[in-house]
Amino acid sequence: MSYLYVVDDDRYSRDSVVGLGESMGLTCQAFDSADALLRAPTLKRPGCLVLDIMLEGMSGIDLQSRLAQEYNSIPVIMMSGYADVSVAVQCMEAGAVTLIEKPSDPRRLERAIREGLQRDQKQQKEAARFQELSEHVGTLTSREQRVLDQVVHGRLNKSIARELDVSVRTVEGDRAKILKKFNAATATELASMVTEHDLLEKQRRGGVAGARGSSSPWTPRAPQRESAHRSNEIAHSHC
Repeated sequence: MSYLYVVDDDRYSRDSVVGLGESMGLTCQAFDSADALLRAPTLKRPGCLVLDIMLEGMSGIDLQSRLAQEYNSIPVIMMSGYADVSVAVQCMEAGAVTLIEKPSDPRRLERAIREGLQRDQKQQKEAARFQELSEHVGTLTSREQRVLDQVVHGRLNKSIARELDVSVRTVEGDRAKILKKFNAATATELASMVTEHDLLEKQRRGGVAGARGSSSPWTPRAPQRESAHRSNEIAHSHC
């Protein structure tokens, strides 16, 4: 099941988008203001938000910016009858799926909604995978973390042993434990898992679940969302 959320203070426009969403088989929920959405329970996923720019109170752009700062933020489709090029670029740089002018073409809006849902489905899978790997990192001892760092950078056991001032056998044991904890068959597979989600860098910045034996626990964070690269396309469409 997929979800469509609509924020628009124009009832006709709001009902029109909801009607389109329901015709697509989506579960829809509509709000007449940004504050109403923010007061709502956690949005169910996978989902997509159709958001009007010109709202009473908090604007659509301000709401989009606020949502973009959240963990695993929901994809947003912006709508407006008054958007200029600078506003369009601002929306896209903040990560919007697209900006659609009112009155909207139902076919274009449907395509945008489907794109947003596909983006969120991918995002949910990535977030789940990131959480799984973060939990694996959280089971490592402090020394195993250091061994993992060296393994990811392609260091051999003898080199790691010298670096950490331990025996080669100790490194071999730690390496085997790490592979088991990550369910990885080889060091290459392990390195791919870690680098794909930038786990070691997040560890250093305090962004992954804490390791046993460490004095500074880490806090899980989401993987970086894909940034929008279509600002130029939107700008040209408004010229």
